[in-house]
Amino acid sequence: MRGHRPLTKRITMKEHHLTILKGGLVSKEDSRKAFVSAYVTDSRLTGEIAMHIHWHVLDCSEASNLYQFFSFRITEPYIADYAGFWHDDLEDIQDFESSLLGDKAAKKMDISEKEARRLFQQYHDLARKNNCSLPPEKGEFLFLTHPRENPTPEEVAFLLSKQCGEIPSDHALIHYFFKALFGKDKEILSLLAREDLIKTPSAHDAGVLIKNTIQGQGPDYSCTSLLQGPIKSQLIQSQITLKNGQVISREILSTLPLTEAEYHMQTKRTEFLTLYTLTPGKQGPLVNDFFINDATYLGENIDGHFFFVYHKSRHYLDLPVYWDSSAILGSYYISPQRELLLTAGSLQDIHTLEQLMKKSPLGQYLTLNRRYEFPNPVLHDFIDSGEESLKDYLDYFTEE
Repeated sequence: MRGHRPLTKRITMKEHHLTILKGGLVSKEDSRKAFVSAYVTDSRLTGEIAMHIHWHVLDCSEASNLYQFFSFRITEPYIADYAGFWHDDLEDIQDFESSLLGDKAAKKMDISEKEARRLFQQYHDLARKNNCSLPPEKGEFLFLTHPRENPTPEEVAFLLSKQCGEIPSDHALIHYFFKALFGKDKEILSLLAREDLIKTPSAHDAGVLIKNTIQGQGPDYSCTSLLQGPIKSQLIQSQITLKNGQVISREILSTLPLTEAEYHMQTKRTEFLTLYTLTPGKQGPLVNDFFINDATYLGENIDGHFFFVYHKSRHYLDLPVYWDSSAILGSYYISPQRELLLTAGSLQDIHTLEQLMKKSPLGQYLTLNRRYEFPNPVLHDFIDSGEESLKDYLDYFTEE
């Protein structure tokens, strides 16, 4: 097996001291890396992007390739997630890649090495400025901080355009505008709104957009925004006007601070729930059977397995009502008692989930138990309750 070459010692007569020259192979983290390819997703308007960089690893016997995946947010923690793969198991890599971003409609846009470094440096700088911790694997990616990239305004605009997908409708433009406005995302606001709207923000415009409702036919629209702020929640009514694909004016009509009880009333949503029982014929682990399509994401729960299924398109942005969870088609939960729950916010979505499940590897082992409709979501309350019997828990809220 190839070993390390011995260190070479050289006496420099002029300086009269020993200089040690490094030789041999180095660790994978310290190795030289040659850029192969990179992409960024066009999901910037949703507030989060994913970036992937592929490197050839040089001078290292531990690995020949490094596949890096990042997710960046416009709010803390900025560098939201990271994973580095030093092997070539493409199935393992693709599994992680598919779970990295909630926006499953996002497209991959090719970027150069300079653009990849620039994006990383942008979010790394934000993390440092706001004293946010970095992912624990920081030793694998901090080499991206050098050399520093100093782009021109044209290069900044070009890279931003790669991160932003198409805005297909007035409704989508308005939802994106309020999401960026309340999130203090001036970079995106510069694309969506007239300059004076960015320079004169309202003191009320701070927080997370939970729900946005639009009325009107254009170019003038009336909007009601439910905002979860750092101190209080509130309803904000606005009148906005669009022209040539931009918001050119906005007038705040009213603001209404909400108590905790009032906020919960505003966030009430119908939950449709379908309960299945797994037949004894299905044995062994079940987790892999739940990845019914490439829009399925595994969440964490100590008592069972919880999964989200995302929409594969952004059609929900064209609707007059937008929720911060609109990208989610529905969810699955499998309990330790091997009972399966499907939940969604509409009849159409729950029927879609049922059809997907019937076609999945678990379909032949499922027995339909019952269907429910609740005025408020109950699945998470059931999971948190620690109840042993799902049927008893559900029967507590429904009439026989």
